[in-house]
This record gives sequence, structure tokens and C-alpha cells, in this order.
Amino acid sequence: MADSNSNFEVFANLATGSGEIKATTNRRIIISQHQFYRPQYTAVQYKDQTLLTFPNKEMPAADSAAATKLDSVLHIGSYSNAV
Repeated sequence: MADSNSNFEVFANLATGSGEIKATTNRRIIISQHQFYRPQYTAVQYKDQTLLTFPNKEMPAADSAAATKLDSVLHIGSYSNAV
């Protein structure tokens, strides 16, 4: 937790350790969840005070059998036309 005397604002508390937090140009907040903590989902989006799977439910799921899967996500690139 942030110290009450700090200049930082806590907008979310995660149940698992984050890898990287990315704010996009269109105000989306995408968070990778560090594989050391064995998260259920490797990437999530923080929206309306809720964590949603990102970019969909199948790709970031740890137990996913999807052909294309996000595994061990540490960095998320953010560009003006895509994430």
C-alpha cells in the first residue's frame, strides 16, 4: 500500500504480482501478471474497478489449450493503433 504521505494514488490492489502496467493512449490500463506468482490469467485489463482478461478469455488463461496463447507475459507494447 502507498504511504498516506506519498504523491501516488492507489487505483487497484491485485491478488497477484504484476509484471508491467501499461496505460495506453486511449486510456486503457493493461497489466501483465508475473509468472512467478502463477496467476490464472497472464494479462488483464483494469476497467471500471474490475480486472478483465486481456485481450480475451482464452489467450491469457494459464490452462488454455488455444492455438495462440499468452504465456509468461512481462512486457506489453502500447502503440497509437494497437496494444
